[in-house]
Amino acid sequence: MSDVISFNCSGCGKPYRVAISYAGREFACKQCGTHLCVPQPGEQAGLNIEPNVELGSGGEVMRSTPSGRRVAADPTRVFVKQRETSNRMAAVGADGAPAPKSRMGLLIALVVILVVAGAGLGGAWAAGLLGGAPAANNPTARTDNSPQQAPDVKEETERERILKQLDVTGHTSRDLLKLLDSAEQAKLETGDLLLIGRKAVDLVSAEGGAGYTDAELMALAARMEKWNAQMDAASLYGLVLQHNRGKPDKGPEFEQAHKKLGHHLLDFAASAKLATELRDSGLIEGMDKLHDEVLAMEKRSDEGWSLLADKVRLDEINKLLGDGRAELDRILADEPWRLMVAEAERAFKAEKAGGIGTWVTFWRDPFVIFVQLKDSREDKAAAEQRIEHALFCAADFPAFFEKEFRKPLGLKRMLPDNLSQEQRDEAPIVVKLFKDASHWQAYMRDRGYKSFDGLEARTATEPGKGHVSLVFTDQRNSMGAFIRALIDVVLYNYHPHAPKTREEDDNFRAYHAFLLETFLHTAISITRARMSGTVLNGLDFMYDDPDVPKRLKQWKQPFAKDPDQRVVSFGGSLLGVRDFLESKSRDEMDGRIKSKMESLPGWTEADLLLYGAPENLRAIGFWYLRGFYSFLFHSGPDGAPKYREKLLKFIKMDLDGEVDQENPIPAFEKAFGLDAAGWKKLEADWLAYQTE
Repeated sequence: MSDVISFNCSGCGKPYRVAISYAGREFACKQCGTHLCVPQPGEQAGLNIEPNVELGSGGEVMRSTPSGRRVAADPTRVFVKQRETSNRMAAVGADGAPAPKSRMGLLIALVVILVVAGAGLGGAWAAGLLGGAPAANNPTARTDNSPQQAPDVKEETERERILKQLDVTGHTSRDLLKLLDSAEQAKLETGDLLLIGRKAVDLVSAEGGAGYTDAELMALAARMEKWNAQMDAASLYGLVLQHNRGKPDKGPEFEQAHKKLGHHLLDFAASAKLATELRDSGLIEGMDKLHDEVLAMEKRSDEGWSLLADKVRLDEINKLLGDGRAELDRILADEPWRLMVAEAERAFKAEKAGGIGTWVTFWRDPFVIFVQLKDSREDKAAAEQRIEHALFCAADFPAFFEKEFRKPLGLKRMLPDNLSQEQRDEAPIVVKLFKDASHWQAYMRDRGYKSFDGLEARTATEPGKGHVSLVFTDQRNSMGAFIRALIDVVLYNYHPHAPKTREEDDNFRAYHAFLLETFLHTAISITRARMSGTVLNGLDFMYDDPDVPKRLKQWKQPFAKDPDQRVVSFGGSLLGVRDFLESKSRDEMDGRIKSKMESLPGWTEADLLLYGAPENLRAIGFWYLRGFYSFLFHSGPDGAPKYREKLLKFIKMDLDGEVDQENPIPAFEKAFGLDAAGWKKLEADWLAYQTE
């Protein structure tokens, strides 16, 4: 077999002859620049590149390696980029060194020359052999027929030696870091250093830090940053964070790594605390969302360390929280009642009723009034218009109660029972207005009143809390019930023995004297509205209605009937002062009224049967009780109440438990300072009230 390979350039036809050891080598034609591959013996010359082998620059053929770098296609050699400086390629030995000259080589050359000459081709064919231009145009071309020699191959460099080690399997991260140190000492280019460094970082990460200290990891990250390998540096910083996360004592590298990653240490605790305070106040809109957002940011932070985006957002949130704090301070200074309203709303929303239907809130000091909207068409403005007169009553009553009852009786607020006295005095009194009986009944049953009848009851006052609830649908038809509810809940809250439990409430008697228990609340609720057209200008509670004494005066006249045979006058007063005090129930008082009718002249059996019916006796008794309270509270010479102060003293004695339910007369006598003459005078004044 010949020791040389002959072939022509596939681009320009330039002939080449090289040693057989150059088979498979790639190079550029020196005449036309076409990339060529030295064929195997017996193969046609041309571009004969194996799959997955890439063309290199100059005469270097490259292939991919496990490390990701590109090396010479010959697996036994590393070829560096080189430039052909000779017009011939020198023959090389099997080991890559220049082949030694031998007589056999010279003999082969002579044989070739003789063969060529014998074929009649002459020196013209040999003149261009691997040398560039033909002889006629190339004065330096050789004229002999000896084979051209391949250029010398450089010995393996330090770079090549280092990079070849990347292809060796089984490296540890420490092996690669030692190799990286060698590469830096050899002053390899940045690309080579990056190739080694990235493989080292991959292994360090896979080995969870590979036992390196945080300081060593930070140093390696700094090297990677120096070569602009930010992603690799970030991986190393992440390992430092992972090593320290959750530890009570962290090294300085934990903070350094966070800062290198662009993180910021944020004070979420202070922001969350302020957001909680503002949210719980219920006065600053949107604080619940900010509160939740701060907690979400804190949860995704790394022990307070967060990305720049979260820092920017937290700064925005803190600005909003600061504005909210300023607004809350203003409210507390100028409108402190709003805080109490918000607290009442929060408590009501926690109740089952607060989640049924839609409710709106109104404040009329000291009342917080929750109103259930009638339907989806009604909004707060419409509800306010619907209960306009009721709201006016709620605003007007406290001044009357303070002046006429609380101060004279020395009453203290007793409910809610879970508050201090100072807190109770400031706490709002809650009124709940349901849109219908079914919702009210469901609410009371949820409160534990299993047998509560929402159709029969007028109001319900809750022990312990001192809240009142009722059905309220229309201000014109329900004003009396609403006023009665206000009076009930206020007197309940200020009762010295206000019940605090259901058991206490079941056995609770607000008053021991029948006179007070039966009619005091009703007497106070007798109200006259001062109006201009349909607009309320004021209310007179416990109103001194002039129609009351007129009616009693009419009844006291001699017995008479109208043309329709209805009794218009009774022939005398049906109840005296002692009758009120000695009665222990409405039935007993009704019996006294009927007995008096029977004793008066003019009454027939038919009259007694008609007017002695329970409903008529109850109506007559109502007017007498109403008249008696007006007499005690309002009557007196020149409009100055003569017995009001004594009535209040009797009420106070009853509240203090000094009135005997079975015999209230001794306490009444003590309160009014009565002896025999005093009784006579009091009865005469009561009779005069029905005469004048």
